[in-house]
Amino acid sequence: MNLGVFSIIIIFVAIAIGFWKNINTGLISLAFALILGQFVGGLEPKDIINMWPTNLFFMLVGVTLLFSIARANGTLELLAKKCVRLSGGRKALIPVIVYFLALVLAAIGPGNISIAALLAPIVMAIARETKISPVFMGEILVIGAIAGGISPIAPTGIIGINLSQQIGLDTGINSWINQIVSSTIFAIVVYIVSGGLKLRGKRTEIGEIEQFNLKQKITLAGIAALVISVIGFKLNVGLAGFFISAILLLLKVADEKQAIAGIPWSTIMLIGGTGVLISIAAELGGIEVLSNALAKLMTPRTASAILVLTAGVMSFFSSASGVVMPTLIPTVPGLVENLGGAVSPEALVAAIIIGAHMVTPSPLSTMGALTYAGATEDMDKQELFKGLLIWAIVGTVFTAVLALVGIVGRLY
Repeated sequence: MNLGVFSIIIIFVAIAIGFWKNINTGLISLAFALILGQFVGGLEPKDIINMWPTNLFFMLVGVTLLFSIARANGTLELLAKKCVRLSGGRKALIPVIVYFLALVLAAIGPGNISIAALLAPIVMAIARETKISPVFMGEILVIGAIAGGISPIAPTGIIGINLSQQIGLDTGINSWINQIVSSTIFAIVVYIVSGGLKLRGKRTEIGEIEQFNLKQKITLAGIAALVISVIGFKLNVGLAGFFISAILLLLKVADEKQAIAGIPWSTIMLIGGTGVLISIAAELGGIEVLSNALAKLMTPRTASAILVLTAGVMSFFSSASGVVMPTLIPTVPGLVENLGGAVSPEALVAAIIIGAHMVTPSPLSTMGALTYAGATEDMDKQELFKGLLIWAIVGTVFTAVLALVGIVGRLY
């Protein structure tokens, strides 16, 4: 069997085992990396080890440490509550505020998964108290989080930029704008279909919320410093995150052990491990095989839509940022070449990123699972599970249609 074909099969086997046995796919990928890289591909162990995405690792750990500190001392939770209070008790505004709150908070650094984890219990509690559909609120939360999570300073956005740079592209801002546009259009659809317009004129009471304490104010200043240092001074987001985190911990704004424990190590292992296996597959010709197979199904008109659906289907069973993006983005140069240069590589990268994330409201995905886990005891969890799953499927198909008519994948 062709080594390229075999390497692609190994990637999907690793994903399947991780999903079936509920074991971190990154660990499974590292195990297969030894077999595929050294014993099948003849690579040296040092070459396999050097495939670990060190730059990406530093970025992710630095950023997530800072926001783990903010989560540990209650800064992000209190910030979220204050933003929701902006509704003034008007029920029709609450889903809108949740959407933009999730978008903004995810965009400034924590990323989509962190914000879903933070806001899900709060949003579900608000849904119970205001008697707004939990499915509606949960879907709006996740869509908002993924809209912001592609920001160039958020973990998923960093991953997209890193992968794009490896194929000679700079697509960070373009992919993010495409994600915001598609997510916002779909959020409007969800709002209308879920009865958001019927909430006009209805009100709810929101209790008093405490003020930020000194430690939380210092933490907010640290988050602002990260944004300014990255956007204004072009500092490396990971190193800046470590620097600011060290200062915050020196100032004792949060417990160090709790902050370090709050770093999503499992996600980082997933991204690193699958990155090594995919790099081996690329070395053995697997990416070229996959790009050729996809190109046979595509025309310049349908390329973006097919990539949205492909990424969406893969993301149902694996991590959008840890598996789908690292698997599909490297295929873009080959796809563009096979399509005679008639499609923009930036548009295809955007389609992959968006397709991989529009399915994440599914309770089978991390963000959907976090939302489902945030449900209160008196909620119909079976109905919530079914509703989130259906919206995930609808969202993926809807986004593919947007890609087909040229809304997704445009260059902004």
